[in-house]
Amino acid sequence: MYFANHHNNTGTKSQGGGLPGRGRALRDSEAAEMLGVSTRTLPQWRLRGQGPRFVKLGRAVRYLEADLAAYLDEQTVDPTAERP
Repeated sequence: MYFANHHNNTGTKSQGGGLPGRGRALRDSEAAEMLGVSTRTLPQWRLRGQGPRFVKLGRAVRYLEADLAAYLDEQTVDPTAERP
């Protein structure tokens, strides 16, 4: 799982620092890496009202790990599910 194996920019394992039950607040580059999209995609999604939830702290934008995980769950398609 991404969260259990995530390393910070120094190459060492992250030592918590997140919100209880919500995980860390990630920058665009970290969130894009987790989602497997370009760092340019996230600002475009924000302008269009698409993509995962985000937090605005002044001018800074952060993505909570729990919100990214929820977004990935919402985007998951089960190919064996019945279609309407």
